[in-house]
Amino acid sequence: MRVLFVNPNYFEEIYGGFAVKSAAERGHPMPLGMGLLAAGLRKAGHEAEILDMNINDLPAQDLDAKVRDFRPGLVCFTMTTPLYSVIKRAVGRLHDGGYKGLVAVGGPHVTALPREVIEGMPVDFAVVGQGDVLIRKLAEGQVDLRNIWRKVDGKGVEGTQELAEPIVLDELPYAFYNPADVSKYVLSPLYTKANPVAFLETSRGCFSHCVFCNKNIGGYKLVAKNPGRVVDEMEYLLGLGYRELHIIDDGFVTDKNRVVAICDEIIRRRLELSWYPRGGIRVDRVDQRMFDKMREAGCYRVPFGVESGSQRVLDVIRKGIRLEQAENAIRLAKQAGLQTEAYFMIGLPSETVADVKASYDFATRTSPDYIKFAITVPLPGTKMFEDIKADGRLLTEDWDQYNFAKDPAKLYRHDVMDSKTIYDLYIKYNRAYYLRPRYILEKLVQGVKTGQLGFYARNGMKVLFRR
Repeated sequence: MRVLFVNPNYFEEIYGGFAVKSAAERGHPMPLGMGLLAAGLRKAGHEAEILDMNINDLPAQDLDAKVRDFRPGLVCFTMTTPLYSVIKRAVGRLHDGGYKGLVAVGGPHVTALPREVIEGMPVDFAVVGQGDVLIRKLAEGQVDLRNIWRKVDGKGVEGTQELAEPIVLDELPYAFYNPADVSKYVLSPLYTKANPVAFLETSRGCFSHCVFCNKNIGGYKLVAKNPGRVVDEMEYLLGLGYRELHIIDDGFVTDKNRVVAICDEIIRRRLELSWYPRGGIRVDRVDQRMFDKMREAGCYRVPFGVESGSQRVLDVIRKGIRLEQAENAIRLAKQAGLQTEAYFMIGLPSETVADVKASYDFATRTSPDYIKFAITVPLPGTKMFEDIKADGRLLTEDWDQYNFAKDPAKLYRHDVMDSKTIYDLYIKYNRAYYLRPRYILEKLVQGVKTGQLGFYARNGMKVLFRR
């Protein structure tokens, strides 16, 4: 079968409200899942291609032309919650253009709400969970309805959600990339040292049960590639022309010894690359030896999901860390010569204005190179979403509102703070952190050394004076 994977054009809708648009350019790396699924199908003898509409200037025309020229029998989309309407329109365009083949959707939102998705848009199949095996079943007509939902007679829906057999990651082929697209994956200097950039998966799963996070794809058990396979894949991506790799694992440092072994193998092979564990680092799974090895092996920055500077709030959200662990992790990473990032959420369950101030105080005390205060969004498939909905505080299931850059007023009612307070704190503390004299001085020095002084100044103004 000919199978086409489509990454729809979502740039303006998802990133249009961001304070610094240059931090979210069209060169955002292709969703890795599409490359993995396409590679699996090609290995099994099918024809599979990828159309990344987000990196092209004429995305609607590109879709029409690709379907006309490639003539797929199955078109697939991966859906996160904010992309619901984007994908629905793309599917509609397929049908309006005369496409008569099958359409399948998968991803976190679909896995959380398969019946609602398949009832709400003109698709044939909703794939639940990891698609590595399921996509081959679809391509080969083996639809047994276990984790594949489908429409019956154009109206009814049938399917089940069952625990799937674990995927052996070392046995998966390397992700497929269109060679002509590689040079287009260029990110802002805010997010990279070298371009072009590709995503890399070294493990799946995360043992943590944070109430705001959806683990319905990877699950709660870590499944990891062996270090040799990870570095083999790095060499493959470098051979394609990529110069920097962003690791997107949920639990990259779950096993510190595996991280060190990966770094040792990079060093042994003398690979010239920069890399960054974009998926975040758990502060309770780090030590100085690991950070030193990461720095030696080409890692230049580490992000930490601190979430809150209030220990009480951390306990409420089931983060499973202590504030002193977070403070120590940032200190150790700095000692290794790594840049540091810290992520915080505003509007977590039971959070008060004082708790948010505690987060800001923690940020200024530890002084990471970059911080981000984000408005909490309750996503389908998370305990937080279920709790808010059960309490009657969910105001809409219009998925267009589930965007991290939007005012939460139309989305849900917080159990303590009003939406205006949440949004004002979001603006206030993102601005206040970067207006600190200490931070400005550090960036002035860094900008002069790197030649990026003008870049920092322009984007700083956009952040500080946006309203």
